[in-house]
Amino acid sequence: MTPYRAILGVIALERFAWYCFIGMLALWRSPAAVGTLLFWAYLSPMLGGLLGRYSLRASVAGGASLLCAGYVAATLNNDPLPLLALGCGLFKPCLSALLGSLFQVGAARTAAFGRYYAAIQVGSMPSTLVGGYLHYRYGWGTAFAVCACALGLCLLLLAFSWAKLAARESIADMVIDTITQPQWGRLAVLCIGAIVFFAGFQQQQTTLVLWARDVCRMDLPEAVSTLNPVFAVAFLASPLAAWRDLRGRLTLGMLFLAAGFGVLLLGSSLRYLALWYLLATAGEVLISPLGLDLAGSLVPRRLSAIATALFLSAMSLGGWLAGQLGSLPDLRQAVALSAGLALAGALWFHTLVAKPATQIELRGVLCPL
Repeated sequence: MTPYRAILGVIALERFAWYCFIGMLALWRSPAAVGTLLFWAYLSPMLGGLLGRYSLRASVAGGASLLCAGYVAATLNNDPLPLLALGCGLFKPCLSALLGSLFQVGAARTAAFGRYYAAIQVGSMPSTLVGGYLHYRYGWGTAFAVCACALGLCLLLLAFSWAKLAARESIADMVIDTITQPQWGRLAVLCIGAIVFFAGFQQQQTTLVLWARDVCRMDLPEAVSTLNPVFAVAFLASPLAAWRDLRGRLTLGMLFLAAGFGVLLLGSSLRYLALWYLLATAGEVLISPLGLDLAGSLVPRRLSAIATALFLSAMSLGGWLAGQLGSLPDLRQAVALSAGLALAGALWFHTLVAKPATQIELRGVLCPL
């Protein structure tokens, strides 16, 4: 098995286990436990980024081992949250950086991150259904044991490709271990844009659930979120995912998100809510895989895990802002503010990303602040 295929299998299995567990955690423990886990899971990638500069492979394997141990702890009815949070912090940024190390900067690398993102969606789609079935049919322990087995398979895939991945960590440009001021500026442009985008996009977990319940009168409002992975897989197979104009992709992704919030204000039927998911997911496909690619491309390869961790932290901060917007008493006000924020993000990228910009020129396209 090639290292690339191994990484795709690893991320699909890990995301399956993660979302399977997250979907059960509120019932097994409490909604507060979900918030605690997500907070620390998105804060801890900075630790993984720092350790990843020494060995991406070891950080990924260590993170997968901690995740597996966490699910085993849950199977035994012990507290798994510290192990899962730390494991996620080691695993997520370093696996993305490890994928980036397999390719030179260019169209092939961006396509690889698109397929990586598709693997995430494939892993997450059946997770909540499988977890719910196992929990109700066989009990909590069986459901959590399946999550642990998924991480065991991740470790097995890593072991099969360990030697080949080692060769990628010895490339010559990994001796460069400093980030220049222009590179920090370019990374800041990307991360600030990510905060703005995910402040809107992550409202599918907050404002959109309340909108489905209170405006669309859905009996099971959480079910509408299943539209996201379905649309994502469809868009990833379309020419949209292969578009090579960097400024165009980032700007249009923001405009799609703004249009989605604008559509919500047109009516209260489910078709408008479905249109939000269609437009917002199109924006996600344009921005999310490219953002992971860019974060590692804008800095020396040895520091790519740190840059990826910063991008993930920006996503986390955007998610926190989504929660604040979703807490506004007037849902229409939250939707209108989100549309305006997304338009500001489109202007941000359109102004600060150079033109022309293609995937081949990733290291120099973002103007320093």
